[in-house]
Amino acid sequence: MSALATALVRLGDEVTGADRNLDTPNIRFLEALGIRCFPDDGSGIDASTGEVIVSTAIEDTNPGLARAKEFGIPVTHRAKALARALSGYKLVAVVGTCGKSTVTAMLGHVLSTCGLDPMCVNGANVPGWQGAVRFGKGEYAVAEVDESDKSLVAFSPYAAIVTNASADHYSKEEMDEVFDAFVKDCPGPVVDARGETYRPQDFNSQNASLAVRMAVALGCDRAEAERAMESFGGVERRLQRYGARVYDDYAHNPEKLRAMWLALAEVGILLALIVYSLIAGRAHRKALQSYIEGVTFSADTAKSSTLQHFPLPMAVFRPADAQVDQFLDFYKQL
Repeated sequence: MSALATALVRLGDEVTGADRNLDTPNIRFLEALGIRCFPDDGSGIDASTGEVIVSTAIEDTNPGLARAKEFGIPVTHRAKALARALSGYKLVAVVGTCGKSTVTAMLGHVLSTCGLDPMCVNGANVPGWQGAVRFGKGEYAVAEVDESDKSLVAFSPYAAIVTNASADHYSKEEMDEVFDAFVKDCPGPVVDARGETYRPQDFNSQNASLAVRMAVALGCDRAEAERAMESFGGVERRLQRYGARVYDDYAHNPEKLRAMWLALAEVGILLALIVYSLIAGRAHRKALQSYIEGVTFSADTAKSSTLQHFPLPMAVFRPADAQVDQFLDFYKQL
């Protein structure tokens, strides 16, 4: 939602917002752009509000929705609002279970370096951009399109990249059907990497390959596109490096966890693992504890555990292939 708000402001709209926590760096960033942010109690909506934009995460009981109904204000889903905002561009949509944010950032960087000045809207902040947005006046827009709620059907892209497909929000079979339907009517190039094989720890090489292949398909010189990748500065919270041996990563499903751990293990990095309680439930904390300690565990023993607090807020270990596979097999049972 913050990326959409940023994009709308850069495209000339007047935007306000609401959040349950107004004391965050992201809120301060939005307010610096002129986006006034209100408590999530409906107080930011009145008769002068032209439209209320929501994501799938917003409950039907949200006070803002009640206020919109009271004033007869139209309510629009986030995906439809983004599709409308980018309708003046040739949209290059990036979809897939893993790698969307990185590929979107890579492609935006390559197209920019090659002189195409794209508009970019990403799902993660990118160093050198305005948060997750790069404002451009060229003919192309590059956007990460989310499959988690199937709202990608709101878009009619000119071109598309499918990074991969695996079970995440839905089964792999269902995701393949969604992606097949999404790309079948693209009038421009489609780079579909489903079925391509590569080592999990080489995921960023694969991501770079997808970005370069699409850039070339859109008319960029291959050698120039490949050189552009050499200056790519990364994406926030995607193996983001802090100092010599500290990395931050947002990996949150089995495939992403496995790729992250194997990539770090291959270069001999000791992984400092911090469990974030908002995401990790009781069974997940038990799984992580057992994984770190190298203890054999099963779904039955972990689910019946009375563990209330993850006892190792930071644990340092060197993951081995067998440990990674053991943990991920367990993770998929939760």
